[in-house]
Amino acid sequence: MSRPIALKAVEIAKKYLYVREKGDNAGKEVEYFQSMCKPPVGAHGPWCIAFLRTCMKEACTELELTYNTAFPRTGYTPDWVAFAQETGIWVPRTALKDDYTLARRGDLAMFYMKALGRHAHGEII
Repeated sequence: MSRPIALKAVEIAKKYLYVREKGDNAGKEVEYFQSMCKPPVGAHGPWCIAFLRTCMKEACTELELTYNTAFPRTGYTPDWVAFAQETGIWVPRTALKDDYTLARRGDLAMFYMKALGRHAHGEII
């Protein structure tokens, strides 16, 4: 992701700090985030990646840039991990242990969930 988009996405994420899900992955804002994915994340589906997608899409719009067509649009964490690995922008946890400065403001962090056997959560730094 380009640095201007990444940094603008952080600004956008901050304006959503008030958002709390209602019940099981529901609520007006959560449903908005879910709707931004292609295909949209279903009702009560996880919304962490949908939130990242929304922040990036809104950042592109505000910067008057086109959202990279190669970048994932889904709400499925493994799609985002695969994209990062395939394009060479993936920074493994082991590298961060040696040099934490590799993680920059606006980067996306993906978390592996052992119980699911895959990456299943994402956040913006």
